[in-house]
Amino acid sequence: MKTTAIITDNRLPEIAAMVPADTKIVIAKITKAAETRWKENIVEMDAVDTGAYLNSVQGESQNFEGEVASGVAYDVWIEFGTRRMSARPAMTQAAEAIRPVFEAAMTELVRRAGA
Repeated sequence: MKTTAIITDNRLPEIAAMVPADTKIVIAKITKAAETRWKENIVEMDAVDTGAYLNSVQGESQNFEGEVASGVAYDVWIEFGTRRMSARPAMTQAAEAIRPVFEAAMTELVRRAGA
């Protein structure tokens, strides 16, 4: 006996078209949120001297990647501390604060796509 399945509502093209575009939007928003949070942390942790560190933190997203980076060489010393200065982990705390937001947004994309 032969079994035949007939697809009457094929949403695959719609889902495939929706997810990449929405994913790019989520990544752009999360990248901006991470940049903002990092800068807020710098101020809250009193890590502003000349403003160079604060002003050097920039986020950029392109396609499916987002990156937030500092443009000063001494950011690692502020982040992790030295033997003479305690750590002020502005970047690490920003990343940890944004992680659940990113995970929730991506989970919602998958849910909406019906996967």
